[in-house]
Amino acid sequence: MDIAVFVKDCTLNGSLLNSLTLSVPTFNLTARELIQRYVHQVAEERKSAPSPSRYNLFTPASEEALLNGYDQPQERNIDAQRQCQHALRAFESNRFLMLVDDRQIEQLDESFSITSFSSIQFLRLVPLVGG
Repeated sequence: MDIAVFVKDCTLNGSLLNSLTLSVPTFNLTARELIQRYVHQVAEERKSAPSPSRYNLFTPASEEALLNGYDQPQERNIDAQRQCQHALRAFESNRFLMLVDDRQIEQLDESFSITSFSSIQFLRLVPLVGG
């Protein structure tokens, strides 16, 4: 049985970048599984979006940006697998944090339990100027 959880993608100052309800087939997940599901769902939503919008956990490669014609309302050809790899590398290099029920998940293969009431947040970290 799938459960639905609400996921927020935010900046450290609390600005909401994206939010969605994610359907997951189990109560136990790893960070890797959750990131992959999130990226796939965001990619699907972006493919059918009427106008270009900001990518959240991932940024399209330059050839994808060119192919997607940000100024043209056409179907976007986003490589979700490639974007998953970008997002997983970003997690590993601490470019964003994952909080599940106010607990920081630190490793991609770290498992955790969720319920339909769980709070899941991706917090985007911004590097300091000059460092």
